[in-house]
Amino acid sequence: MAAGRRTASSGGAGALACPVVAASVGIGYQVRNYALQRLSAFYTDDMAVLSPARLPAELLRAAVRVATSGAEVRDRIGTAGRGAKLLVYVLPEAWRIPDLPLDPVSSTAYNSADRGHHIPLDFDPTRYRVLFTRAQSHDPNPSGAAIVKRAYGRTPIVVVRVNTQTGAITGIEIPPAHVLWGDISTPLF
Repeated sequence: MAAGRRTASSGGAGALACPVVAASVGIGYQVRNYALQRLSAFYTDDMAVLSPARLPAELLRAAVRVATSGAEVRDRIGTAGRGAKLLVYVLPEAWRIPDLPLDPVSSTAYNSADRGHHIPLDFDPTRYRVLFTRAQSHDPNPSGAAIVKRAYGRTPIVVVRVNTQTGAITGIEIPPAHVLWGDISTPLF
């Protein structure tokens, strides 16, 4: 008889677990959508452009426009494949964010004592780094914000340093294959 009680109570726990899991997933999607709505970003059919800095969409567009003005940059982006969906990050040049594949571990940007974020508020408002990555997704053709929502990872392509005031590319770099912490998953936004 005791065994019968265990079965009945475990069935009740299973019945309760399903709605709890469903509610948790639903809340997670709502939090993600809320965060994406408040993020500095703009979207096209083939690109999601995000910034961890509070930047207006027009400045993001200008940085991407300058970055893609160079033939070498366009060629590198082209290596991602025809129709590739891109996750693009625009951040002030002085910022260091180890959650993005921007600086190699051996870079002078990081030392053994300080391997964290460096986000000065008094950055030069004309100089940015634009990181182009290929979105990894099981969805064959996401567009707009769905590029971010459906991506499970990213493959770094190129980092472009730009001056939005002069409209010049000031540097082109090959990003490291992984973030500072190695091959550890980090947030996409």
